[in-house]
Amino acid sequence: MVSPELVESFASLGGVHTITVQVTDTLGAPRPDAVSWDVVPPSATVTVDQGIVTVTSNATAGDYQVRATVMGVSDTALVRVLPRPVGKLFFTATVGTANQVFVKDFATVGDAVQITTGASASGGLAVDQATGRVVVSRGTLPNVDLFRMNADGTGLSNLTNDPALSNQGPSFNRVTGDIYFSRRGLTGTVTQVFRMAPDGSGLTEVTSGTQGKTQPAVSPDGTMLSWNEQFPGFNLEIVTASMDGQNPVRLTDRAGTDGHSYWVSNSRLAWGAAALTEPDVYVADVPGGGNAVNLTNREGASLQPSAGCIPGTITILRRVDGETAVYQLDLTTRRAAKYTVAVPGTIGFARRLC
Repeated sequence: MVSPELVESFASLGGVHTITVQVTDTLGAPRPDAVSWDVVPPSATVTVDQGIVTVTSNATAGDYQVRATVMGVSDTALVRVLPRPVGKLFFTATVGTANQVFVKDFATVGDAVQITTGASASGGLAVDQATGRVVVSRGTLPNVDLFRMNADGTGLSNLTNDPALSNQGPSFNRVTGDIYFSRRGLTGTVTQVFRMAPDGSGLTEVTSGTQGKTQPAVSPDGTMLSWNEQFPGFNLEIVTASMDGQNPVRLTDRAGTDGHSYWVSNSRLAWGAAALTEPDVYVADVPGGGNAVNLTNREGASLQPSAGCIPGTITILRRVDGETAVYQLDLTTRRAAKYTVAVPGTIGFARRLC
């Protein structure tokens, strides 16, 4: 018996991965016979010695069969070396008592770099794929503003300049570059979705009604909008609508919390869901929520789907054994591979720049 059956590693990160072997006879009794090891296909960058598999930093992406043989009888375990990640990973993490923005450039070797200081980055993060600019929600609730900055943290500019309204959950329209976010409506105290130009001009209230709305997201073609909506009771649901907030359709309808939606295509939406169990990431057809699939039905909490830079993947946060880290999730195989980034504290939000 060889375990685990699957070991995953990013090619650029390397590391030592342990595969164990147990040899038994036909009655199930352990055999002390010596085990010989090899890798198929043979590789100088993926090697095995006494059950220890080593993947070097320049390993070629692909599948490798690590084989254990005793008295002519063999069994194998699969080591899958994934391609080196591309682009940059932006995320918020705790520094002292505040959250700050970090960036990991996958084109370079080394840890993530902190690019903000001062006010806490605690209300969301968005990245414009066209310009590389970042919008972050900074401040201490309820006094939170949206700021724009360059990918290296320079050029910090206040876009909303009204912290009393708690501006949070920014998201970019990938077609126009407009920024969608949530804040208290112009009338009353209910949180609504707003839109503004990349420079903060043209502020427009998009939604209305008596139920609070947060965390807007825009479809890739810029024709559909989604958001979290607070229904009676502790019941946060996903709603989709046209870009002007009209013709809303409730995508989810169940007890618990459904939020942080992300459009994987113009007709399919992913989101984080939590009911009586740990949170998982789901995906379903728009507008009615058909063909819903749990993508992360495994140990640990999975949440906050967002863009992945490799076709057919998304980026998610996973919390396992008390650690929250960033993972790449394959939409077809549903396998999640961890991005190794050194951070000082708990990760709050994570977004990719491809």
